[in-house]
Amino acid sequence: MQTFDYKGLNENGQISRGLIEAMDLKDAREKLFKQAVLVQKIKVVGVDGSGKWFRKRSRFNTETRAIFYRETAFLLKAGIPLSQAFQVLIDSPELGETRALIAGTRDSIKAGESLADALDRSSDTLSDFEKAAIEVGEHAGTLGDMLERLAVFIEEQQSLKERVSTALVYPVIVLTFAIVIAIVILGVLLPLFGGVLSEIDIPLPLITRSMLFFGEAATYVGLPLLIGIGVFLFWGRKKLKLSKRRQIQFNQWIFKIPLWGKAYTALVNLRFSRTLSFLLKGGLPLVETLSLAGRSTGNVWISHLVDQETQTVKQGETLANAISRIPPLRGSLPGWIRAGEVSGEIPQLLESAGKRYEQQWERLVTRSIAVFEPLLVLLAGGFVLLLALAILLPILSLNKTVL
Repeated sequence: MQTFDYKGLNENGQISRGLIEAMDLKDAREKLFKQAVLVQKIKVVGVDGSGKWFRKRSRFNTETRAIFYRETAFLLKAGIPLSQAFQVLIDSPELGETRALIAGTRDSIKAGESLADALDRSSDTLSDFEKAAIEVGEHAGTLGDMLERLAVFIEEQQSLKERVSTALVYPVIVLTFAIVIAIVILGVLLPLFGGVLSEIDIPLPLITRSMLFFGEAATYVGLPLLIGIGVFLFWGRKKLKLSKRRQIQFNQWIFKIPLWGKAYTALVNLRFSRTLSFLLKGGLPLVETLSLAGRSTGNVWISHLVDQETQTVKQGETLANAISRIPPLRGSLPGWIRAGEVSGEIPQLLESAGKRYEQQWERLVTRSIAVFEPLLVLLAGGFVLLLALAILLPILSLNKTVL
């Protein structure tokens, strides 16, 4: 049996969409005909019109995956077989268009594939450590527990990302608003004011001439400059993607940024310790978890260093000593790991370290924003003061001339 995704018209002439199981395409059309549905489009779920597997990027996002893992875990713990659990999810309207992806995954499982391989084939949003965790759960017979842990882990990571985005919203809005105002005043209003003053032949102060110069520069050079910056950033991103050496250099430079560098260090330590703890609790071998934890930091430099140190761990080096040779991770994390190695509770100590790094990260971000926000206000106030002086000084000079 295969699952088909169809679109057609029902007997009332209304659009009808849905999924139907059938032996083949002909059988699917016959079943829909009996249901009084005139088929317009029909295809096997997970396959495009040319018969090739395609990827659904937007339909299986982080939030949806967390819901999927949690509900599947609940059904499995209730004693429902995996294929029947998937049928319950397919009948659930809350998952929307993701139901087609789940149906394709269920068909792959019925054909003999593992859940990890079936999900990876259906969606390219599945991360390496998610696939590894699901594989461990399947092999150990603890898939329900592993999916529940995975849901909790993904929700924590998503919450962390949302807090990062929320922390940056206010500074970005203020900075964008200030730039727009500067462009309008320097490029439009100030040149008009300068034209009026030049007609009545009033000597302009230095500050007014300077502002008029910047206004003309913004008018003639601003747009080409913005285009040039955009092209440079696009070219730079493309070069970074093509060159691993440049990616490593750029990722090293991030740690040197004032204020943000310390917060970013706490963030990568948080991601690394949480991921390593999660995977070790799931039963993955240490050597495999190191590489996945390194990639979870989102930093190519750290991932590269972790891969190098993984080879030393294979040769008998302790985890604490290996981590202590990675600059961004060699702060307090090796101490937590060393305590875990002595007590035999590395996953629990890593989880505690993750909580500590989360507190440190939030404190540093709060402090950085507390410094950045008044700095933006001072810069904006200084700019407004300069504009006010540039306009008021010629007006005062005009009043003296008239008097």
